[in-house]
Amino acid sequence: MLARYLKAQLVVLLCGGLVGPIFLVVYFTLGLGSLVQWMFYVGLLITVADVLIALALANYAAKSSAKNAALEQSGVPAQFTLAEDNKPYDLSGQAGPLMEILQILKANNVPLNRMVDIRSNPVLRQEIEAVVRRAAEQQAPAARAASVATSPKPPIAQRLRELETLYASGALTDQEYNSRRAQIISEI
Repeated sequence: MLARYLKAQLVVLLCGGLVGPIFLVVYFTLGLGSLVQWMFYVGLLITVADVLIALALANYAAKSSAKNAALEQSGVPAQFTLAEDNKPYDLSGQAGPLMEILQILKANNVPLNRMVDIRSNPVLRQEIEAVVRRAAEQQAPAARAASVATSPKPPIAQRLRELETLYASGALTDQEYNSRRAQIISEI
């Protein structure tokens, strides 16, 4: 925060904020009393205003930096709903498909400063739907793999009971039972 403040103070000083400190230096250097007393008050007022402006700029920069960091970490929310299946597709954090959609919209002179409804332009709609479907297809296998990888295994005691039940029902041979039992016990 101090570095941001110093940077903002430097900008303020370079953009006309030197007047206040110059008035103060002249007042204290000359010390002529009532003849230049106005320089003291004006210089003090301008210097205080400079400091407050620099603090405001530093605060704005800090908030902006925090907002940018949060956006970089979580991504920009991007949700699409296709009319055919009325299913929402979330492409948040997928830079490739989002850039492709932005290029398509820009090529068709669609303003990007508000929500976009492309139902009136069937060619544009088909292009964007193709990108959204392709991105969703690429995202689906990764999501399934992640859910399989993160699904917790049941406790070892429960797995051994299930194995015993399968063996007692005759679904497993002696060799299969011993092999699986050894595998479960090795995880302890």
